[in-house]
Amino acid sequence: MTTAVGNPEVGADTLIGFSAGVDLTGESVPAGRVTVITGGVTTESEYSLIPLDAVLVRSLDDFRSVGSFDAQSFLVTKSGLSLAAELLGLGLLSPDSPITWSLQAPLNETLEQLGLLGLPERIAVHSVQGTTDRVVVGTAKDGAGRLDLESFRAGLAVNASLSGQSYVNPAAEPDEILQELNVLRGKHLSLLEVLIPAVDHAPVEVETPVVDQTEDVRKLENDLILLERRYDALDSKYQALDTEHQALDTQYQALDTEHQALDSKYHALDSEYQALDSKYHALDTKYHTLDSRYHALANSRLGKLTLRLWGRKTSGANKQSKEET
Repeated sequence: MTTAVGNPEVGADTLIGFSAGVDLTGESVPAGRVTVITGGVTTESEYSLIPLDAVLVRSLDDFRSVGSFDAQSFLVTKSGLSLAAELLGLGLLSPDSPITWSLQAPLNETLEQLGLLGLPERIAVHSVQGTTDRVVVGTAKDGAGRLDLESFRAGLAVNASLSGQSYVNPAAEPDEILQELNVLRGKHLSLLEVLIPAVDHAPVEVETPVVDQTEDVRKLENDLILLERRYDALDSKYQALDTEHQALDTQYQALDTEHQALDSKYHALDSEYQALDSKYHALDTKYHTLDSRYHALANSRLGKLTLRLWGRKTSGANKQSKEET
């Protein structure tokens, strides 16, 4: 069952209250994937309740880009209450979803603000955590029935008495609900024992623990040292390669100079060869000319007689030479 409390500003039909199975020591942040509905500027106290892997929603566009599904949990901060109300009004945020409300207010004020949202009758508080001044409650769909408003007010009377305040309890309810009323009073008493460390002491605000970053800094310093050593090793290797490159470049320049000298010598020899070749072709042409003239003269009548005369003279000269020998 749920304990229902009416909000006169929005009508008697708007109810918000406790489920009979409310977890008085439940986690203030729901498990699993959490979408945080917050304002443009999130305070430090609000950040203390936000998981590291949570998705922050600061506008309608952010919510549409993230989307929603049945198993998704939401966390609404004080600065994000107006955005959550707008999302509920547009039907983008389902009130049946598990929603954790961290409105930085006492229990009564928190329930009044939830009542102003016009949540359906099936919605109830299922978990309570935090301190008396800054209660964190979780709501979700509840299928159980509801208790009457006076039962809830009786629990508020216990709250007032423990806080040293006065509370006027309306007319008592019929005897048939007294047993149920006593159960509810016990539940509220247990809740207040969880939320109030001591009656005579003012609530102590829980400070956000300071994360020791010494280990992270040491790790970053070690990584930096490793990077510097790796850089030095690569730089030494680069210097060695650069020295080798300079030596090879010097050797290349020497070979290129030798190549230029040999190429010049080759061109000089080639020029000399071209001159000799031209002279050879000129002599060969002259030879062919003389040879043609010789054959032409030898085949003529006068030439044949001249060759016979030369032949006889040559034979006679050879014979005389042999006799003298």
